[in-house]
Amino acid sequence: MKKLAKIVTVLTLALSCAVSAPAMSFTVGGKGALFVGAGSEWRDDSIKGIQSSYEGFGGEFTTGGNVGGGFGLYAALNFASLGIADLGVQTELDFFFNNGVYCTASQTLLGTTKLTGSVSTLDIPVLFTADFNFTKKLSVEAESGFYLSIPLSPFHCVATYPSVSGSEDQPVRNLNVGMIFGAGLGYKMGPGSLVGNIRYLFDFTGTQTEADSKISEAYIRRGLTFSVGYQYTFNL
Repeated sequence: MKKLAKIVTVLTLALSCAVSAPAMSFTVGGKGALFVGAGSEWRDDSIKGIQSSYEGFGGEFTTGGNVGGGFGLYAALNFASLGIADLGVQTELDFFFNNGVYCTASQTLLGTTKLTGSVSTLDIPVLFTADFNFTKKLSVEAESGFYLSIPLSPFHCVATYPSVSGSEDQPVRNLNVGMIFGAGLGYKMGPGSLVGNIRYLFDFTGTQTEADSKISEAYIRRGLTFSVGYQYTFNL
């Protein structure tokens, strides 16, 4: 029993030394972002019918995710240290435009045709972060967490044929929840830091749209975001 008590005491002291509570810091920043729909895909069964029709006429059919843009504002609190890394939590408001998917049919009797669908969203992530300070100026951050995605526009579909095009707006009927994994690089410059970031995000559920009083799952979002921004850190 005494040996067990000694072990617990030693482990407690070791943990208290490893996880210290330095002066906390608070960070605010802004960024611009590029979104690449890597893995986004159509979910609507009507796309499968279009694909079968075009392939039946010898057409080559391809699908993929849109390339879009956005910007964000964020705030972070670093609250603990592991010696080699500072731990924190970060929340954001991320606006993304042109989330969505496309499909293209080429070498058909009608020529090349294209169908795209896009929606704008407000993503609200809550991330857990670990900052590794390699030098006084250079730091690397690892992050992961969850987000809520709120639609800001209808699902805008555009069909383009060689000589004519048309569009349709379909209301989005659901919110999405997803997960983020990412890494960032910070370089102290002036009163703040210049930061670059790469992330992979994915929705757990598909975006549901309504057309002709019928709700269906139009697409599911998967994508990479690349961002560059500037932030300020204040010691508390």
